[in-house]
Amino acid sequence: MPIKSLALELYLKPYKEAAGEGAAVELQMRLLAGAIPALQRYAHGELWEIETDLSAHFAALLSDEDKETLRLCRQLRNRVLHSDFRAARDKLRELGIDTTPGGVVKIDLPEPTKAEASRKILAALEPKISAFPIRRTELPAGSGKSPKNVVISVGSARF
Repeated sequence: MPIKSLALELYLKPYKEAAGEGAAVELQMRLLAGAIPALQRYAHGELWEIETDLSAHFAALLSDEDKETLRLCRQLRNRVLHSDFRAARDKLRELGIDTTPGGVVKIDLPEPTKAEASRKILAALEPKISAFPIRRTELPAGSGKSPKNVVISVGSARF
C-alpha cells in the first residue's frame, strides 16, 4: 500500500501537467528542427543546441525578445523537470511573470510525539516567529501570512 502524502495529493497532478507541457515544447522543437534540412543534424542533440540553431535559422522572423523568451522557456522547462522550483520561480520572474509562494512549511519531527507535532503545527500556523525549530519556506519575510499547507517530515516519511 503506497504511503499517503498530503504533498503528493496536492502537487503531483499540477506537476505532471507542467512537466507534460515542458516535454511537449521539447518535442515541438525537435520536430521542427527535424523538418528543416539544415537543422536535422541537431534534432537529436542537446535542447540548448536546437534552441540556438532555431533562433539563428529564424533570426529574421524573431525579435531579440522572442529569442530571449525561447531561451528562458527552455531553462524554465529544465527547472520544472528537475523539481528546482525556486529557480523556476526566478525564471518566471525573468519572463515578467509574478509568482506567489505556495505557503508550504516544513516541520521536522526528529522524535515525533503527538504533543510535539501538535505544538509545532500550531506554531507553524501562527503568523509570528515561533520558539520551535521550524523552517519556514515559501513565505515572504514579514508577510504575516499563515501557510496554506504544512508538510511534516518524520524520518523519511512526509505527511
